[in-house]
Amino acid sequence: MRHFLIATALILPSPVLAQGIVPQDGTWTSTAEVTGFSDACPDEIQPILDQMSAAFDQTEEHQIVWDGTFDPNTLPGNSGDGIVWTQVTDTDWTGLLAPAEMGTTLADVTMGIRGPDRIESEIEMYVGALLAARGMALSGLDDCTARIAMNWTAGD
Repeated sequence: MRHFLIATALILPSPVLAQGIVPQDGTWTSTAEVTGFSDACPDEIQPILDQMSAAFDQTEEHQIVWDGTFDPNTLPGNSGDGIVWTQVTDTDWTGLLAPAEMGTTLADVTMGIRGPDRIESEIEMYVGALLAARGMALSGLDDCTARIAMNWTAGD
């Protein structure tokens, strides 16, 4: 699973300018890193968690045109992959990754613009649900989560 999937969405409210923070158009670099796993993840699945970390830990460049407004739907991969975004403040959004075809919530996402060249995102991925969606259902993973930091920076 590529991390840009996390940035795809359907939108509920209309976006507004984020307290005058207008994101720069141009080259944006996204960096994703698994920052940890919950204590509820059993030691027996460590090889799976290591594979998950390797899949998410990556850096990519994208050309983005924001049209003067921060809106997570503008990020690459906007093909309706299942994140539904809700704007909670002028600068922050929450998202729920729950693709209809999977019938379950895979992740909770927060995203906020911190400057014209910086966006920060945190993802709480439900490991048991993700594995079950991939046909690898394992018992005892209901509370096992992965924490993923995803940051976007503009500029060359």
